[in-house]
Amino acid sequence: MAKEKLMPLCHLQLALGGTGLLVAAAVLGCAGDLGSRAGRSVGLLLLASLFYLIGVHGILPKGTKSIRHLEWVWIATVALAPRVLFITQMPSLSEDLYRYRWEGQVQDAGRNPYLTTPGDPTLVSLRDETYPQVSGPAIRAVYGPLWEQVQLWTYRLARWAAPGLIPRQLVWMKLPCLLGDLAAMGVLLLLLKARRLPLERVLVWAWCPLTWVEFWGQGHMDSCLAALLLAALLAARRERWALSGLLLTAGGLMKYWPFLLLPLFATYGLPNRWRPRWRVLLAGLPLVFLCFWPYRAALPDLLGRNASFATGYLGGWRNNDSLFGVIWWLSGHDGMIAKRLSMALIGALAILAVWRRGTLERVTLEFVAALLLVAANVHPWYLSWMLPLLAIEPSAAGFVWVALMPLAYIVLAEYRATGVWNGSTPRRWWIYLPVFTAWACRRIGVLASNGGMRWNRTSESSVG
Repeated sequence: MAKEKLMPLCHLQLALGGTGLLVAAAVLGCAGDLGSRAGRSVGLLLLASLFYLIGVHGILPKGTKSIRHLEWVWIATVALAPRVLFITQMPSLSEDLYRYRWEGQVQDAGRNPYLTTPGDPTLVSLRDETYPQVSGPAIRAVYGPLWEQVQLWTYRLARWAAPGLIPRQLVWMKLPCLLGDLAAMGVLLLLLKARRLPLERVLVWAWCPLTWVEFWGQGHMDSCLAALLLAALLAARRERWALSGLLLTAGGLMKYWPFLLLPLFATYGLPNRWRPRWRVLLAGLPLVFLCFWPYRAALPDLLGRNASFATGYLGGWRNNDSLFGVIWWLSGHDGMIAKRLSMALIGALAILAVWRRGTLERVTLEFVAALLLVAANVHPWYLSWMLPLLAIEPSAAGFVWVALMPLAYIVLAEYRATGVWNGSTPRRWWIYLPVFTAWACRRIGVLASNGGMRWNRTSESSVG
């Protein structure tokens, strides 16, 4: 009887959550430059997040056979409609897409992006009306070589498909991000099936405003990372360990942090962790060689100056950090010391993950969340690294984090005025205090539950 009463409530939550998301997406999709009125945009994104949480709450308690065909049509409609609305929207919350196109242009002109900067006077001929939006005019390429190749070939496709039409070229430059998003949805469905979990949990990814704003609107490449991480987990579950290592390596050749997961995948489930699966560690080596070969002239810089700069993402620069603030304080506000402490802690977390108990998806989620908490920079689209894992291993703190992360865009007004993205102000605690509170409440609940179980066992033993 209780289940029969619960079902209409779940249907109502799906209907309400989906309707609210469609309305919010329509308003945001037609708003134009979202960054010009940051307060309004953040408010709308938070409202969308509220409806998203309502929808998520509607599907998490349901059984595998409770979903109906009509509900699947509704889930697909709410997933696809916002994406269609945002596909032609020009990036206004970040400038990464302009940087992608620029680095593609540089490579198409025969130059090495790891050895040049947008401000290089010898590249003046490549500048067009998008040049003022290219981030970091004095910064060399920091992405991995696989992503640099993706940028090159996507730019060539965009130039062929829309010659001389730069706005259309920018839309074409989103193509890898869009394919990554769709691939993440598809692989998540396969992983849910492999775990014998309700397939409707794909809604955790498909309905999240982060996905259609950051990938279909802003064109961030992190959807590709999420798809590769999910594919690696699926391959591991099917015990195709070499493929799993290859997929993780591909992710590391885009943004380097997935390399930190290789020890975990190489040792997971083994009785002797000192004898890893070498195929996990070695399967990606040919891909590493192939990806770095076109940029071999820059290898000394990649191992020196560029590597030192890129590690600033994990420690050194402060943007929307949380626990890194403690590291910053312990370092005496010395950026180099803070970076070294942060990198050492992240390395320790990678080793600790090897010895953690739990499903591979759970341990991976815990590591990614810890990485984001320790890192000096956390932008909203970074949360896509852990978002699909929440469909498999739900976490209240994780959902609160995803829902509140649009607050990070409050800094846009100051950024447009000064050119400095200063996310690490006291305002960031509007995000992190609720997250830590949700986590603490969950831990207290688990401890209380375990304590109650031990008390019952003791009482039964005494009565016996």
